[in-house]
Amino acid sequence: MEIQEAVAAAGEEEDRVVATAHHIVKSLGSSENMTRDMLTILSMSTENLGNPPRKSADYDANLASTDRIISFWYYSSKTMLFQSSRKQVYEYLAAVDGLRQLMENLVDTPGSSGKLLRAQRLMEMSMARLRKEFHRILSADVEPNLAPDDCNLGHGSSDDEASTDQYGSNVGWRRNRNRNADEICEIDMMPLDAVLDLRSIAKRIVAGGYGGECVRIYELTRKSVIKGCLHRIGVEWVSANDVQRMEWGMLDSKIKNWIRAVRVAVRILFASEKRLCDEIFAGLSDIRDSCFTEVAKGPTMKLLAFGESVAMSKKSSERLFRVLDMYETLSDLMPDIDTVYCQESCASVRTQAYTIFAQLGESVRGILTEFENAIQAENSKTPVPGGTIHPLTSWLV
Repeated sequence: MEIQEAVAAAGEEEDRVVATAHHIVKSLGSSENMTRDMLTILSMSTENLGNPPRKSADYDANLASTDRIISFWYYSSKTMLFQSSRKQVYEYLAAVDGLRQLMENLVDTPGSSGKLLRAQRLMEMSMARLRKEFHRILSADVEPNLAPDDCNLGHGSSDDEASTDQYGSNVGWRRNRNRNADEICEIDMMPLDAVLDLRSIAKRIVAGGYGGECVRIYELTRKSVIKGCLHRIGVEWVSANDVQRMEWGMLDSKIKNWIRAVRVAVRILFASEKRLCDEIFAGLSDIRDSCFTEVAKGPTMKLLAFGESVAMSKKSSERLFRVLDMYETLSDLMPDIDTVYCQESCASVRTQAYTIFAQLGESVRGILTEFENAIQAENSKTPVPGGTIHPLTSWLV
């Protein structure tokens, strides 16, 4: 009896320590002097503290207690777990961790096949609930400040601008307030509270053997967010055939828009999405890289393809300086592309960027050659009407 009382007292003390640690995390979250990285590290420490492995000989009692918690949330269709009290969240996550430990113990226990089947069923139920929670949090209506006006690309804006999410947190510029897109400038794609919840969920989904489902949910949800962000910064999807047929005045406008958009996309949008993957899937490198690749690879290659279409288009002298602008833009972005798309699974993005960079350089040389030939072929001795400057001389100047 004394042993049981001592164990119960130890459990209560541990609960108080965990609750205090989480309170500290929450309190520090409102401090402007507390960095996101420090909060993340502290949160990881408290999560590990709150979920130590426990063993018990009374498997039936443990299963009954776990069944009660998991079944309640499995059959609760109207209430979301992570919108309830934090106590209920911690209780549920602890139940999932304890269930996994219990299953490991049952595997080595003779005559426990019935209990193991029951535990496996509970694990499947818990994974279904966690996948649902993971999708809901990722689907929260949060739009980070990515519009060109917000990035100070030729326009002024307040550094304090940010959108507010369901957690009551601001989503916007926290770590690096340099918005000129001249260097990698990471923003908070989601509030820290949501990121920490997503990490807690992802950790258990992957441990439960559902890593593929985690990647699929992240991909489907974040792709739509990225698509919306690209639209907000003015990205237009133009096919190679459209570029070939387009009047120069319209193409010139689209090139100028592309130059600005590609800087924001690489240095802000996708750099920040990569950081979000790093934060959610900390310690899960394979899942982290898969999620980022699935979300960022396609849109980036499609965005870069516009440069290839321009490089392959007509080599007219009027396009020289605009193509040069595109060449210089990619030249500036190359180190950042290597940094943001450093994963092996993103090697094709890096290869495409360098290929298009070389193609634009060839296009510039081709335009210069055409211009040289035009000058050499101009041998007219007929005076220009009115004695004004010859059109070719005027254009060159």
